[in-house]
Amino acid sequence: MVSARVDLETSEAKLHVSSNDPPTPDALIAAVKATGQSLSTEKTSLTIGGMTCASCVMHVEHALKGIAGVQMAQVNLATEKASVVFIPGFVSLGAMRIAIEDAGYQLSGVVGDGRTDEDEIERLSKTRELREFRKKAVFSLFLGAIIFMGNMEEVFPWMPNVLQNRYTL
Repeated sequence: MVSARVDLETSEAKLHVSSNDPPTPDALIAAVKATGQSLSTEKTSLTIGGMTCASCVMHVEHALKGIAGVQMAQVNLATEKASVVFIPGFVSLGAMRIAIEDAGYQLSGVVGDGRTDEDEIERLSKTRELREFRKKAVFSLFLGAIIFMGNMEEVFPWMPNVLQNRYTL
C-alpha cells in the first residue's frame, strides 16, 4: 500500500496501492475489520435460471460465495432467486454472472432492474406449466405400462383377467 486517507466526516477511506503488488480484497477486508470498523455492504437479488434441485442451489451458493467480497449468498429454488450481500467496489455484477455461468446456470436478471411484474408472472406460470406436464407424463407412463402389460398376457400371466381382455383396454 502506498498511502491511506481517512475522512471521518463521510466515513470513507481512500487507499492508494502499488500496481506492482496490489493487496487482495480479502486482505483489505481483514485489515478494516482488524481496526474494529466495518465495510458498507449492498444487497441485491438475482434471478437464476436452470436450477432444478437442491444440489443446483448448493452449486450456485458456492459459486457466489467463492467471489472475494461476497459476504453472504442465499439461493431459493422455488422462486429461482439468489440474495447476495456484497461489498461494492470489490464485486461487480459481471463477476457474479461469470461465477454463475461457470457453475452451469444462467443469470436471468437482477430484481428491480426494470422487469415488470408481468415478466415475473410469466416466468412463474412457465414453472407451473412444467410441473403440470411432469405430472401428466408420469401418469401417462404409468397407465401406458399397465396397458402394455395387459396386452402381453404371455409375458405377464400374473396380470388380472380384466386387464388381459383386449376389449377392456
